[in-house]
Amino acid sequence: MFKTLEEEKDSIDLVTNSMFSISFLDTITLAIFNSNTNSVSLIDFYKDWLHKIGVSKPKIPFNLGIFSGYLFCGLLITKENWSNLLPDKAISTLNPEWGLSEISCLPLSNNDPRLPQFIRHIRNALSHANFTIQMPKPEEINGDLNKMHLKTKWTFKDSDCFEVTLTMIQLEKLIKKFQGVVHQDVRTKIT
Repeated sequence: MFKTLEEEKDSIDLVTNSMFSISFLDTITLAIFNSNTNSVSLIDFYKDWLHKIGVSKPKIPFNLGIFSGYLFCGLLITKENWSNLLPDKAISTLNPEWGLSEISCLPLSNNDPRLPQFIRHIRNALSHANFTIQMPKPEEINGDLNKMHLKTKWTFKDSDCFEVTLTMIQLEKLIKKFQGVVHQDVRTKIT
């Protein structure tokens, strides 16, 4: 299952981070709709939340755990229900809006896969927890969320035939574009 203890630690940290993010979203949602919170500053709210969850040092609510949930919903649900809407084109020929120009893809059977197969491989890697995340060092990002998105890399492996590394920005573009295609298709059925 895990090749190293570090991989196992990273996996449980991903789950834990998801839980922290959900806790933060729950707590801030309750605060927003509570009439007594008008006078609470954001920093006071944040410090109170940290105290309630038993964390002494700052914890960023937007983290890889919540991003993993975004990937699961954004790729698994859309792929399973609307893969027929994906353009059947090679990755190298796609519009840059898909976020897949300049990728390092290592499929052993095809170095320029078609988009439906590419997404299927990523979906398989997500479903079988066969991915790794390479985080930048804190000094590389200096608290800049944009740099974190650019420098955090996800590597997806599907059996022995596929491996790709994408930044968070590339993944965000891929999910947003796919969701946009699906959203437009569904909306045209409604009107």
